[in-house]
Amino acid sequence: MLKERPAALPFYEKALDLDRRRVATDPSRPIWRLDLSFAYGAIGSALMSDGDLPGALARYEEAVRLRRAVVAEDPDEDFAKVA
Repeated sequence: MLKERPAALPFYEKALDLDRRRVATDPSRPIWRLDLSFAYGAIGSALMSDGDLPGALARYEEAVRLRRAVVAEDPDEDFAKVA
C-alpha cells in the first residue's frame, strides 16, 4: 500500500484543490476545514512514502494547524482531536 501512495498523489492534489475551493466559499464550516486537513494529511503520507520528508512535514503541519483552529473554535469537536 505504501508504494501506491506516490502514484495516488495527483488524486490527493485534486482532492486538496476541491476542498480548498469549498472552504473558500464558506470558511465558517468546520467539517469542510477538517476535510481539507485530511487532504493535507493524505498528501503528507504520499510524500513521506516517496522520501520527500520536508514536503511531508509541511503538509502535516498544515493539517495540524487546521485541526487546532477547529478545536480552538469548538473545544467539544472530538472529530478534530482524534483525526
